[in-house]
Amino acid sequence: MVTAKKILFVNLYGIGNCILSTPTISALKSLGFVVTVLVTRSRCSDVAFKDWAEVNIIYYNDVPVVLDRAFSFVLWAHPVRQGVVFGGEKSLCVNPNPQSALPYHFRFTRHEVIEVLDLARRLGYSGGIPAVRAPYRTCGIGLPARSVAIGIGYLKNGKWNQKHWGNTNFVDLCNELKKAGFNPVLFGDEIDNVIDGQVIEKEADVTNLCGKLALEESLGTIARCIGYIGNDTGAMHAAAAFGMPTLGVFCATDPVKNAPWGQCGRVLAGRPNARTVWSLFCELVRNK
Repeated sequence: MVTAKKILFVNLYGIGNCILSTPTISALKSLGFVVTVLVTRSRCSDVAFKDWAEVNIIYYNDVPVVLDRAFSFVLWAHPVRQGVVFGGEKSLCVNPNPQSALPYHFRFTRHEVIEVLDLARRLGYSGGIPAVRAPYRTCGIGLPARSVAIGIGYLKNGKWNQKHWGNTNFVDLCNELKKAGFNPVLFGDEIDNVIDGQVIEKEADVTNLCGKLALEESLGTIARCIGYIGNDTGAMHAAAAFGMPTLGVFCATDPVKNAPWGQCGRVLAGRPNARTVWSLFCELVRNK
């Protein structure tokens, strides 16, 4: 027997994608639905929801193949159903651009927040766009005044290696920030530290927190900075959700789909030089 008002929301992408889906979950909750999210353990995307008491979490590899009998609807934050099969009219996917020759994941013609929110609109939501929810805002450690989060992380595989702005650019940026009186702080995971963090730390003489904090603590520490500059990552989307000046350097991904959401977010596409990035960031901080 189907329990009324229960929804399974499937997002098998990364932390940033899950953060961008939080307005949709808020919209569903406003309609009276009890929301359970299905995520993957390997991408740590549960961090977007773990401190949200009213949202249940289950994991892709821990569940039976067919779950739709337990839910009123199954909503996919994907243009296609992946892996787990949910049948019937109550299984809804986002609508990609059918004219695009790109793979399904890249066919969004609007920002991901808006595309995914359409799932809630198809179930009767008619309000505005709820705020993107910021996870673990209060879990950080203290930092010196005028600290700027420098996000050097990126997903390291052949597909996404081009998201990385490059160590030389980050070193030059840190030096520009220091000359202007800012305190650059590097953020990333253990692999980021081995590949990039130690190099940038040595050459720019900056604080390096890569791999030294739990993910939740890392996000909370970013929230204590006055701004964020970095690659297109989940940390960038968290920073924008915190409402801080956030500058994403989009070397490979599409800013139309994945720009930092909110009035404090800006994008520089391609591979801008450090001086250009520094100048735009200073403008964001002045206008905050």
